[in-house]
Amino acid sequence: MKIPRRLISLTNFTNKKLKKAIPFNIFLNKLNRLIKKNSFLIANGEDVKLLKMNIDFNRLKSLNKNVNCINLRNITKEETGKKLETEKLKKYFKININLKSHNSLDDCKIVFYAIKNIKKQKSFIKFSNLIKKNLEKTKL
Repeated sequence: MKIPRRLISLTNFTNKKLKKAIPFNIFLNKLNRLIKKNSFLIANGEDVKLLKMNIDFNRLKSLNKNVNCINLRNITKEETGKKLETEKLKKYFKININLKSHNSLDDCKIVFYAIKNIKKQKSFIKFSNLIKKNLEKTKL
């Protein structure tokens, strides 16, 4: 399978790495073991909707688990007035660690540090209320 140039430049994905990739159904089984009922999923965007779409597209059974989702992009919009993509989170919160955007693990670290910065700027009660206000329960 040939990977489009745009995806290669965006993700640094190569045909060599494609050989190590796992099929979506195996990924879903691993995710199912990882996520417990009523877990929290934090994403910076609509990643949970994308996951559901991929489950439907691949005609797989849903995980049958209720999860709590938080879209960090909605929180940053509320706090900064801007919807910040992951690469802009790094600049906005001045995260001075060598992390590459569009690398899954590094994006998770950027989201973590952004949440940590927001939490530091707020009192515990204000931060808790912000999370509760943006909490969305969904079934995977």
